[in-house]
Amino acid sequence: MSKHEKEPQQEPTPEQLAAADEPVHVPKGQSRGKFLLILGLMIFTLVIYVVPAEFTQMFRSGDPAEKSYFAWNHPRLGRQEINARAFMLESQRMSNLLYFLGVVSSDFQPYADALADARDSMLEEEQVGRTMILDRLAQDAGIEITDNELRKVIMEGAILQFSRPSRDTKNAQYPLITIPIRPISDGALLKQVLASANLSPLDYESGLRQLLRIERYESLVGVAAQPKPEAIEASWKKQHQEYGLDFVVFDVDAARAEAESATADEATLRGWYDALDSMTKRQKFSAEWVAERAGAELLIWNFADTTEPAKLFERFPRPEGVDLEKLAQDYYNQFANMRFRRAEEKADGASAAERLYLPFEEVADQARRESKIHAALVDYSLDVQKRIRTGLAGDALALEAAELGLAYIRDDSARTQTDWSSYPGVGDATFAVSILRAARGDKFIPLHIGAANIAFGRAGAITESGAPNFEDVAARALEEWRKDQAFKIANGKASDLYNAVRAKSGITDSTAPLKVDEAMFLEVATGQGSTVISAGWVDEAKLSGETLDNPTEVERFKTALALTGRTAMNVDDSVVALPFTTLNRDRVYVVRKLGKRDPPVVRLEPRDYKSLRDQAATERSNEMLDEMFGAAALKTRFGFSFPSREAAEKEKATQQPANS
Repeated sequence: MSKHEKEPQQEPTPEQLAAADEPVHVPKGQSRGKFLLILGLMIFTLVIYVVPAEFTQMFRSGDPAEKSYFAWNHPRLGRQEINARAFMLESQRMSNLLYFLGVVSSDFQPYADALADARDSMLEEEQVGRTMILDRLAQDAGIEITDNELRKVIMEGAILQFSRPSRDTKNAQYPLITIPIRPISDGALLKQVLASANLSPLDYESGLRQLLRIERYESLVGVAAQPKPEAIEASWKKQHQEYGLDFVVFDVDAARAEAESATADEATLRGWYDALDSMTKRQKFSAEWVAERAGAELLIWNFADTTEPAKLFERFPRPEGVDLEKLAQDYYNQFANMRFRRAEEKADGASAAERLYLPFEEVADQARRESKIHAALVDYSLDVQKRIRTGLAGDALALEAAELGLAYIRDDSARTQTDWSSYPGVGDATFAVSILRAARGDKFIPLHIGAANIAFGRAGAITESGAPNFEDVAARALEEWRKDQAFKIANGKASDLYNAVRAKSGITDSTAPLKVDEAMFLEVATGQGSTVISAGWVDEAKLSGETLDNPTEVERFKTALALTGRTAMNVDDSVVALPFTTLNRDRVYVVRKLGKRDPPVVRLEPRDYKSLRDQAATERSNEMLDEMFGAAALKTRFGFSFPSREAAEKEKATQQPANS
């Protein structure tokens, strides 16, 4: 019989039909009751000891807490409930995104603290839930981020800002939640960094889209906030508050004469040096400070190399069907600023690109060749990164470089970032940063395109930055010690004045504000041999911190106020503030605040009006966002709640024994 021919079908017997209706078929010759008992025990054992907790939920009756971990009321669709698993996944997704942004922005110092604050704030359960609500409302409002907009943010970067729940606003260091997006214009580099952070490109893009949607939604909501004219005037007055201040100054240079006669032996100087905290040591001995440093081994392909890297192409070929012309065009688009700049700017260029870069048509052959080599090196670098993580032999890269036709540099000397920036054959400040960053991390130095080469590699062990040894700064230690003694003398006199005023006032509680009248302050200062100087009414907005040539003592004081003394303006009226020091520790001030007032005359110039209007609009916008999406509004407008968490807290409270 052919295998394609069907066998004749037979009608089922009555016994077979009866067996088919049974949910459990008992093997022939066994007792049905005994078989079912054994099967039941097996299932019970499996559920109890083997099957994970998530599967056992199927055997439970419905648990409302599991079904509604987080809940809110949609304005149109009504009650929305999110279970614990979905909420946890959303929180983890946000955590992964913020971790990645933190890795990319680790050296983005102006926003490093803000990003750390954003991570803490965005991952609170209330903020995760709030983010979910705002994103849903944004999408319902028709807000979406196009691919072009997303690509621009990824390649050019952005600073995103979001409102806070009102419960956080008062205690927050930053009024808004700020999330910096560092630009990554190199697609291969982005792929590498995402892989190192275990974040998929899809999750990264969807996370960015969500943040951009919410920011745009909040911006559109805030547009409706229009400031009133009186709010603009109030904003100007708020910026130009005036403070009446009297002060006594203690000049550190004047105390140097006493300090110059002081001497210290080596043991005293060494003890003083060792007792300095790291920040003070760095300030005093910045020229001798030891920078962090590391060795590295680098694989390099130089643009000047005209040989064909056949072995590289053989090991890392382009996948079949790849459009090599598009590969060249993409390479040109990404790296024209590095590889295809004009020797001189074309003055009559119609666009910035035309003025600065050679057209693709003129460099097409070069772009085709370099793009293939670059693509192969991207694949090779990813392969090396993977092997570094799993243990790459010490001499493997040197052998591979020789085989694949690449230049190889290995220097195990501990070199600083500056050293690597000027290293022969490397000489790239950006790449030097990558070397030190890799030494602090997983040792892999990501692929980098510089002016002369494409390079990547492995960093050696890091030698941390730190203070110089005492022997290396012993010659300067006495000088710095005497400066320190002079400061202690001046600061001691300021403290003596402050304590004398407190003793005269009769205020014994050291935590209570030192509130005294003008006559008492003048009397005590004069008795201490000091002069009280009036600063007059100081306009807060005019405190620039600018250093003037040949400044008066009042001008010096205003500079110090701007940089280190603003706390002296924040005390109550008639209060003597704690002494404060200038930024360079050349003066110590004791200040008595007379009072605070609005400026007697409003001098609102046309050039200031727009910025003040915008500021007033921003303040009103923040108020509106708080009224709509603040902590209180989330509960009243949207029924914002965590049912399972609240139920657990309530149950715990009822189980606690009553206080006897």
